[in-house]
Amino acid sequence: MPPVTEHAPVEKRIAAAVRPWTAALQTALMDQHGEEAGIDQFRHFAESFPAAYRDDHPATEAVEDIPFIEASANDSRIRAHIVASAAAKRAFV
Repeated sequence: MPPVTEHAPVEKRIAAAVRPWTAALQTALMDQHGEEAGIDQFRHFAESFPAAYRDDHPATEAVEDIPFIEASANDSRIRAHIVASAAAKRAFV
């Protein structure tokens, strides 16, 4: 008898890979702020992240970056949010 293969983890990874980044952003914002406020935030920020950002950062990270965007819009100070890449984290472990 062939071994039983657990398909759920693979199916979950495939679903995440084909899901649009903006859909993940909307879900992450609703998880963070509740449905109504999350949808409002999504409408305001959905187009704020360029393709290069979306390619390199998960939507959950964008949710963390939104307060920096909002703060920058309220004054002229320059801000930076520096995050080590996964490769850099592995190099220093």
